[in-house]
Amino acid sequence: MEVKWSRQALGKKLVHHYMNKEDKNEDQDRSYRGRTALFKEELQYGNTSLLLKDVTVSDPGQYTCEVQGKGAYDKITVKVIVEGKTHFLCGSFRHIQHYTVQMF
Repeated sequence: MEVKWSRQALGKKLVHHYMNKEDKNEDQDRSYRGRTALFKEELQYGNTSLLLKDVTVSDPGQYTCEVQGKGAYDKITVKVIVEGKTHFLCGSFRHIQHYTVQMF
């Protein structure tokens, strides 16, 4: 299974890359180093959520997740908006959801 999280504003740099059961972040944008993770125990259930730590005002934008494995491919785009109370608006081709996230 391969999971690629990217952000259009970064060009070819990645936010997070996972392949063959390990992180492959050699091409990860420097601003995301040490701030991203996948829930690896959940991948087998189709959960490819990205954990983004230490969220900054520079993080809003469109993020794309591409998943490929065993002849299957899927792609979803999520729009992230960061406001004063760390409110995220996540939209996809299928639905729109609102998330409020606490920072620790």
